[in-house]
Amino acid sequence: MSSVAERKNQQIWDALDANNSKQALQLCMKRIKKGEKGDYIHALKAYILTQWASAGYRKDGFVAAKTLVEKDPPITDLETLSLLLRSLESLGTLGQAEPMNIDIKHYATLLWERALKANPGDETLARECFFSYLQQRDWRNAQKTAPDSVEADRKLFGNLAYKMISKAASEVPTDPQVLLSPGRSISTPEELQLLVTIFRRANEASEALRILDSQNLGISSSVAKGDWSFVRHKLEILEEQKRWHDVWTFCKDLLVGASSTLDDKTSSEATNGDDWTIWKAFIGANTQLNKSEPSNETEAVITSFLGRSPVGRNALLARLHFDRAEISSNHSPKASSNLLSSCQRYFDNAASKICCYDDLRDTIELLDLEAQQSLLDHAKETCERIHSSDQSDKGTLLRWITARVNELKLHLHLRISQLKRSHPDTVNFITDCVNLYKVSLSAVTPSSSSNNPGEDACILAAMVLVHLSQHEKPAETWQSSSPCLLQAAALLEFLLSHSAHNYQALLILVRIYGILGCHPLAFKTYSRLSIKNIQLDTIAHNLLTRISTLHPWPVADRSSKKGNQDPSLELQRALTVHKKSEDQISKMIKLAVEQGSYNQIPGFLALGEQLDKSICKCMYQIESRRIMRFIHKKGSVAAAPDVHAYDLPLAPLSDNRDDGVMLNFERLESPSFEEYIRIGPKPGATWVTAFTVSEHLVASIMFRKDNGSEAASTANIESRLEVAAKELKEICAMEDTTLEFTKLELSYLTLCALVHECFRGQWDGSASKNAPDMTLLQEINVWLGSKAGNSRNVAIVNGLQELRTDQSFQALSWETLHNAFMTLDVLKILAFALHERTPRGRTGDDKTLQAALTYTTKLVTELYEEVRSKIIGHKNVLSESGAKTRLGNSILGEEDGHQGSIGAVLGTLMSASWVEAFTMKVSNSWQEALDGVLYVKID
Repeated sequence: MSSVAERKNQQIWDALDANNSKQALQLCMKRIKKGEKGDYIHALKAYILTQWASAGYRKDGFVAAKTLVEKDPPITDLETLSLLLRSLESLGTLGQAEPMNIDIKHYATLLWERALKANPGDETLARECFFSYLQQRDWRNAQKTAPDSVEADRKLFGNLAYKMISKAASEVPTDPQVLLSPGRSISTPEELQLLVTIFRRANEASEALRILDSQNLGISSSVAKGDWSFVRHKLEILEEQKRWHDVWTFCKDLLVGASSTLDDKTSSEATNGDDWTIWKAFIGANTQLNKSEPSNETEAVITSFLGRSPVGRNALLARLHFDRAEISSNHSPKASSNLLSSCQRYFDNAASKICCYDDLRDTIELLDLEAQQSLLDHAKETCERIHSSDQSDKGTLLRWITARVNELKLHLHLRISQLKRSHPDTVNFITDCVNLYKVSLSAVTPSSSSNNPGEDACILAAMVLVHLSQHEKPAETWQSSSPCLLQAAALLEFLLSHSAHNYQALLILVRIYGILGCHPLAFKTYSRLSIKNIQLDTIAHNLLTRISTLHPWPVADRSSKKGNQDPSLELQRALTVHKKSEDQISKMIKLAVEQGSYNQIPGFLALGEQLDKSICKCMYQIESRRIMRFIHKKGSVAAAPDVHAYDLPLAPLSDNRDDGVMLNFERLESPSFEEYIRIGPKPGATWVTAFTVSEHLVASIMFRKDNGSEAASTANIESRLEVAAKELKEICAMEDTTLEFTKLELSYLTLCALVHECFRGQWDGSASKNAPDMTLLQEINVWLGSKAGNSRNVAIVNGLQELRTDQSFQALSWETLHNAFMTLDVLKILAFALHERTPRGRTGDDKTLQAALTYTTKLVTELYEEVRSKIIGHKNVLSESGAKTRLGNSILGEEDGHQGSIGAVLGTLMSASWVEAFTMKVSNSWQEALDGVLYVKID
């Protein structure tokens, strides 16, 4: 392509990048009308048309693409082929484009088949065709079209893969002195990895085990090149076959070999043998065998490692796991004593390491109460011993601080977490944490404060304050908040003022601000987490769950240039990651094939499936649609999305949310700390299904013909809507709905189904509108009027709480905002239906209907004004004289009782001026959050 043509093409691409499809199409058509020849310009026209929002333009794009696919002579230019493929893919998921009933996969396959037939000797074309099928997960066509240069890639397919790779393995010379032939036999670790993987998937694990034990292809062969992953493969196969004695013997040999060469720094055997994977399998096999002889030998191997100096972490952990297994099968005093000794030994050796608590966590609960207290006393003595050494040495001081933090973690786990309402114990614990943090501030210079081990002590104090704010069960905590949450937020903000990038503090603070209804502050805190790429699927839910009903508007802080100050933009950023992930994963698969890293491909495929069926992806789409309704005025095109966009998600959905990233010091049988700071029940697959269906129904309610969409009320669409409404009713009738839904969400879903059923017959494609169902309309009025005596009556405004103005200042709650926005969304949908879907100008029998519609409209307006008046009442309380003083007093605890004691402790850390600035920030955030409710209009 000439440079002139490239410049002209770039103008079109620039217009597309600027979302100006109209200008791009005009530039393209101008060149075509001038008689420009070439397939690329016509392919570009087809691509532009397929990117259009209107179904009519998209259908024209398909016709243009189809013409090029079937063109004679066939197109063989790679750039044009790629553009045509992108055009086809944009029309719908490969294999299905439901709105036009087009088999996209058929045309994509035909495009490549005709190109290959026209130019059979073009290896580059064949290679690109192969990788195109690979990206589309079309394994059968990829197998058929793989060129000679990627012949080895045929190993990826079923029985053929097993036969071919078996032949390749058989051609490896048994004599290591014979040179290998890369074209005929396995010669690299990557190919050997592929062999083992295929054998295991073909249920030929025994054969894979034989190969791993062989001289020419085994673990110690020149082909394996010392790759430790083959040892893990062998262990996994032996464990799958439950050959426990072989597992035990294999691990023992590796560990004995590692022990005998431990002092030889050049020996890889020692480094690899002392591997936690080996230790874990060794202890596990010993437990399964449950015989005295192996058990004695196992203990002897562990003891040989414990006798060395310094003692390795793996050996200490092995002893813990060994004693845990012993006490599980034998509750004798000796077993209990051994386990306690192992815990004490581990703490002595690892007290000054961050991993200390995490390694002990699963073991300490097996101790009885007396032994637990002995461990706590021993930990305290160990800390005192470290502290009594050279205190002038900064390293010693930091080791003591770390050990003291680990002691506090054990104390929180074993004692405080079970005594949440015991105020003296919790006050003393918080005091110890705050005092330790103050010592750490003086011990660590600001330049290195990010490595301050005392920061965990501050976080522990905040976590205990969260406990104090809650009832005994997490599910009950969603109904209230308390000054303890404000104190926890103040503590974490103070920590972040000295260590701006403490990840755990930021993460917990985002949740606390969310519970308090301070979502503007939550946004600003969230932006400091620097979440990107896959984290948008695993971590971003901490802010974005239910965000459309908490704060759908951009945050007022204009000093930040980051897009994640706007919930709509942040949701789109997250969805863009999901959209681009398929292309990125396809590129990684292509690169893995080219570089021979075949063992990475299954992982890439699994990641692609997880992202494609992600719960967060579905959640973010639902949140984006609701925000769009809030921020657009009635009648806007964006307010009436296409009905076809709401097909039910593929099942089963993949939950990629990583809640385990948050610190947790709760007992194993208790809810995790993360569950105590959730903003409502955790949405799951049922929640996603319900709201996908409701969005489907809302789209049909708010559909307008003048928006340009062609989704008229055909029989197919009507049947889909009926199925959707039926499924939504079934979900709302389920007994365990409270596990995923708030009360207002259930009310919302039920009312959406009711409104759709009432108004579904209003649009039949003609100029007339059918009347709404009178019985259903009266039932809607019951919902809106909150009349008693109806079993389905759950007031849509139930839960809006007045802000208390007495001495015990009651913080604003996320529920106030959630209830308000859910109510307003229902009212906006109803107002639209009443205004756009009701018959006008009729007389006679319609007078009763008109009166009913007028009454419904009146109820909608009254409820809208009621919501606004409640929010304005909250704003007035926050604006009252002395409100900020009461807020500050609730933090510093200038009152009687345990709250005052905690406030006094915090007062030794924070100055009054700092607390005043913090309360001002919180108050402003509440005002902004409440203003967000008032911004919503229903007319």
